[in-house]
Amino acid sequence: MRPTRTTRSLLLTPPAARALLGPLAAAALLLTACSGPAPGGDAPSSGRAEESPAAPDKAADPKEDGAADVSAAASCIVGEWVTDPASIEAVTVASSGLVGMDMNVVVTGDSIVAFAADGTISTSYVDQVVEFTVAVQGQEMHGVTRANGLITGFYTATDTEITQFDLDTSGLTMQTEISLDGESMDAPDSSQDLLAASEAGGTLTFTCSGNQMQTVPVVPGVDTSAYATVLYRR
Repeated sequence: MRPTRTTRSLLLTPPAARALLGPLAAAALLLTACSGPAPGGDAPSSGRAEESPAAPDKAADPKEDGAADVSAAASCIVGEWVTDPASIEAVTVASSGLVGMDMNVVVTGDSIVAFAADGTISTSYVDQVVEFTVAVQGQEMHGVTRANGLITGFYTATDTEITQFDLDTSGLTMQTEISLDGESMDAPDSSQDLLAASEAGGTLTFTCSGNQMQTVPVVPGVDTSAYATVLYRR
């Protein structure tokens, strides 16, 4: 007779366990504007309800597909960019609420962002894996998010901000798993909820020079400087 495997429930895990599911998935979605602190994180908030920025008025746009030519001031961002894995690792730690602890994060695979001059955007995830290990209250917690596929949408840009809207995440598959002391946790997978929420888009500030760009998500009332993402021109 085989031994019965015991599955831990969220009630038996450290409080940080639930909060880590969101950051893992968010780290794999750095170029959607939802890549700031995950709900329930420790980042300070002004108490104001967060609102997604209004998408540009397509009715006023002569192009039926909603795309709009990017201004000359933002022309630096046009092209294909590869996300720096170290950025994803740093954002995972910052989002976890476990800053200062010995958290090991490893990122493999690629996320490739393409900004077209006509105002369309796509992000391709090629076997991207975000994996972490951390000791919490004497227990080893391990988590992993796997992402493959494509997100498409539209964007507008000034010389300092990128606003994304009408994102389609249906071409992306994402799975998030977490375990405690080697035992799988009976925790809800938040990645699908995060994908759905990301479709509204959002705004990022950016700097771009030559073959390097840095973006930071804009979240009202929250200091998001720790969530900076570096990309290199492909």
